[in-house]
Amino acid sequence: MIIVGLVAFAISCFFISVYSDAMDAIYTTYLLDLEAGGGANDRCPDELQDFIHDAQDEEHIVHN
Repeated sequence: MIIVGLVAFAISCFFISVYSDAMDAIYTTYLLDLEAGGGANDRCPDELQDFIHDAQDEEHIVHN
């Protein structure tokens, strides 16, 4: 059981690492697009636009 636990832990760490890298890449490309004058335009997926707008609304509520 210890060996199975260690293998499962190693696989889960690998999965989380790949997922984290993908999220960093998406966020970085969004920031580069925003800096280039884009932002919420045709190249940004609808799901990401919704997430960004929700986060901005929450930030606005917290700061007011």
